[in-house]
Amino acid sequence: MKKMVLSLAALLLMTGSIAFGQEQELPRLAVVEFTSNISTEKTKADSLTVRNLVESQMVATGRYQIVTRSEIDQLLNNQQIAISSISSAENVKKLQLQNISYIVTGSVDAMDTDYAVTVKILDVSTGQFSHSANDFMGGSSRELYTGVNALTASFVKGMSAEGGQVAQAGSQRPRSGPSAAGIGIEVSTVLGGALYFEGEEIAALWDNDTHTIPIERPGVYKIRIVFGNGRETSRDVTITSRGVVKEAFLSPPPPPPGNVRAGNITLNAIELNWTSAGQGISYRVYSSTTNNPAEAGLAGTTAGTSYRAGNLRPGTEYYFWVSAQEGTLEGAKGQTVMARTSNYTVGSPGPGGGIVFYDKGNFSDGWRFLEAAPASAEFKAELGGIISVSGTNTGIGSGKRNTEIIAGRGRAGAQRCAALNTGGYRDWFLPSKDELNLMYQNLKRKGLGGFSDAWYESSSGYFSNIEWFQRFSDGAQGLYETSDTFSVRAVRAF
Repeated sequence: MKKMVLSLAALLLMTGSIAFGQEQELPRLAVVEFTSNISTEKTKADSLTVRNLVESQMVATGRYQIVTRSEIDQLLNNQQIAISSISSAENVKKLQLQNISYIVTGSVDAMDTDYAVTVKILDVSTGQFSHSANDFMGGSSRELYTGVNALTASFVKGMSAEGGQVAQAGSQRPRSGPSAAGIGIEVSTVLGGALYFEGEEIAALWDNDTHTIPIERPGVYKIRIVFGNGRETSRDVTITSRGVVKEAFLSPPPPPPGNVRAGNITLNAIELNWTSAGQGISYRVYSSTTNNPAEAGLAGTTAGTSYRAGNLRPGTEYYFWVSAQEGTLEGAKGQTVMARTSNYTVGSPGPGGGIVFYDKGNFSDGWRFLEAAPASAEFKAELGGIISVSGTNTGIGSGKRNTEIIAGRGRAGAQRCAALNTGGYRDWFLPSKDELNLMYQNLKRKGLGGFSDAWYESSSGYFSNIEWFQRFSDGAQGLYETSDTFSVRAVRAF
């Protein structure tokens, strides 16, 4: 029968200085999943058997505190650690912060009906595989059981022969406290991480932990902490006299998300999307019509990686910035993203259900566009006798004020325009002389808006009680002071 190669390599992640509590506390060791070169139900079951047998042998040594199966599997899942890259610097740091000293893993590779098995143990303190062993064995249940137990026993013996560098109980945390000279730097942190002093890692800290570094003489010393979330912070601490200097370290706020981009743009909304800044991160979106993040206002917050900014002005440039927030810590605003909302055009539907007939070109005095009410809202009104129209104007933009003036004096057309409620808006008014002419030129002459050929009333006066009108059959403008009935089409500015 062919034999199967069982290779056992030890991945020992020994944090050296992270044994908290009693001096003789055993190092923590976890046996993780064994991979295979093929995926069949038998190889999956046999790989699980190998893992169980190796774990049993490691328990029997009495040299380790064995991490439970559920705990290590959940840890790997939560920290997003893949077995294939478990010895990477990033993953080793994550394991160190969880006080894991060693990881045992390997592979069970099928060779016909036999197996070639590889088991390895990683020293977490160095990030290196420190020991390995391998063998061939048959694929039957009995051969697998006998082969794995023999291999593991040989493997443990081999570790001891190499100087016992893998299974050393009694790892101690570095001395914490002031020096004999009474000088020290007390480092405290809310979030756990690796503590560095003058460029060398000296301790691993739990959440809400404190460690005092003994100092022999005055000077300037660099302290750095690499937190469990991957971020880090450092500072220079100056010692000028005896005593303990207290330094509290907080995890830096999260960096801003990357690849922020704008899309799905409409007249009144712009959608932003970005790349996630990490788990447990929320985002704050800021916006402004000027490229100045310091003056930007908060547009909204979201826990996802997209945000739709609404209630925007058409045809307007907007600038956006996104920051990441973790708990109460908010990071800096990220890259500037500029986008312009879509624009209304003359002849396009307006927000009030009517039709746009004028674009001023920019937003000022509270408006940019003029919209004529829909044809269904058109009505006829009598002038109502001699009423003063003094104080009114003819220019574009004056219709709203004109309407307020003459409606207050009893002009029926102006009163009904001011009271009009259509399209969800109640800010309609009687157009001025020039606004009325724009409706004729930009809508009626182009067959838009459903206008008749009748005379239409404006809100502009010529003299005292004489008012301007316009005939929509040919665009002629005239003055009236009679009690005749005229057509009225309200407008609104937005």
